[in-house]
Amino acid sequence: MDPKVQAIVAEAERLLAAHHYDAAHDLAHHKSVDTTSSDIAKHVTETVDLGLLHIVCMWHDVVVGSDDSDNHKVVTRATAEHLRQRMLKEDFSEHDASIASLAVRHHEFDDHPVNTEGRILFDADKLDNLNLERIRRFVASDRMGQIPSWKLKAYIKGGVTMVKRTRNKLHYAYSKHLFDTKVNELWDDPEVAWYAAKYNVDLDDIKRSLRKTSLLDRLLMWRNSFHH
Repeated sequence: MDPKVQAIVAEAERLLAAHHYDAAHDLAHHKSVDTTSSDIAKHVTETVDLGLLHIVCMWHDVVVGSDDSDNHKVVTRATAEHLRQRMLKEDFSEHDASIASLAVRHHEFDDHPVNTEGRILFDADKLDNLNLERIRRFVASDRMGQIPSWKLKAYIKGGVTMVKRTRNKLHYAYSKHLFDTKVNELWDDPEVAWYAAKYNVDLDDIKRSLRKTSLLDRLLMWRNSFHH
């Protein structure tokens, strides 16, 4: 690994180990996103800077300083600028620092990533919402009283909405393939059914929504292929 990349990633790991936004955005989440991003990168036709991709995956939800504002977008903006400045100090070019900063800045669910690394990060990050190990960590954190009740309710409500909308938000066909695979695995898991009952999540409603989304996506693909 490039020593400059290694130094930047090591700082992210240190910050995440010392203090992270919450149980859903810990070091394990970042490593999972990094692994998925590397997988997606093998299946895209665009040119990908793997060093920059590794950096943005390990920095996207880092909290700089002690400010863990309840507004995640505020935290993200601060992190993106901190990363840009930190990379410049490590002698990365302004171009590379800008790519990484923009990828981090625009990875939120309703954002529109502006570069390849950002699009891959976006997809991998959203796919991690279907990571059973991450769900387990979230539930364990709730049991220990580490998540305020208002945030818990917001996460569950927002998470259900995001899962329904995620497939159409993904940028690559391979990302959608991973989404379908992960969803099917979760449906068959009794632990997920137990969590759904515990938090009053209607899995059947999500399934119906995803079936419609998948069907619409296939129809659009067929129409586009017909016209071309």
